[in-house]
Amino acid sequence: MKAQAPYKPDFAIAPGEILAEHLEAHGLSKVAFARACDRTEKSVHELLAGKAPVTAELAIRIGRILDTSPQLWLALEQQYRLALSQLADQKELASRLAWVKEFPIAALQRLKVLPGGRVTAIHAEALLHFFGVGSIGAWEASYEHTEARFRASSAFRLNAKAVATWLRLGELAAVEATNQGYDEAAFGEVLKEVRDLTRMPPAEAIAEVRQLCAKVGVAVV
Repeated sequence: MKAQAPYKPDFAIAPGEILAEHLEAHGLSKVAFARACDRTEKSVHELLAGKAPVTAELAIRIGRILDTSPQLWLALEQQYRLALSQLADQKELASRLAWVKEFPIAALQRLKVLPGGRVTAIHAEALLHFFGVGSIGAWEASYEHTEARFRASSAFRLNAKAVATWLRLGELAAVEATNQGYDEAAFGEVLKEVRDLTRMPPAEAIAEVRQLCAKVGVAVV
C-alpha cells in the first residue's frame, strides 16, 4: 500500500454564500427572495448564513426562482455537510497524534505505508486506511487486544501497536499469497514435509514451504 496525502481544504463553503451571490446578480433582496419561495425572512437569513440546510423542496423552489437546476443546490448542500464533517474529523485526528506516535512510524514510512515528515493528522488518516477501519475508536475495538503467538524476550517491553502493525502487514501480504481454501487435515500432512525442509538452505526452504502451504490454504509471508 502506497501512502497518499490527499488534498483536504481547511474550509467549507455554505450553499447560502453562493445563493447570496446569485440573489445579488439577479437583483433580488432577501425580502423579495423570502416572498418568492414562500419562506420567512428569518429562515432565509439562516439559510444564507449556512445555519439552515437546503432541503429537496427548497432546492426545487430556488431552481424555479433563479432558473437553475435543483440538483445543483442539493449537491452544494451535500458537499458542504461533507466538508464540515471532514473538518471535524481532521480536528479529531489532529488531537490524537500521541496515539499515532505509538506505532513504528519510521518502519512504516520506509515501507511507504505512511508519508514522510513529522507526524500530523495525515499520518493518522493513513494509518486508518492501512488497518481498514473508519475511526480510532474502531481500531481500538478491533486491534487493541490482538493476540499473537511468537517468541518474546523479557528484556524488551511488548508494543501492542507494533504487533498489530506486523500482523496487518502479514494479512495484506497473505491476500496475494493464496486463494485456496484452508484444509486442516492436509495442513497437518504438510507440516510433516516442512520438518524435512529444515535441512535445506533457508532461502530454498522458505520458497518450498510457501508453495506447500499455499496448496492447503495457508499463507506464509
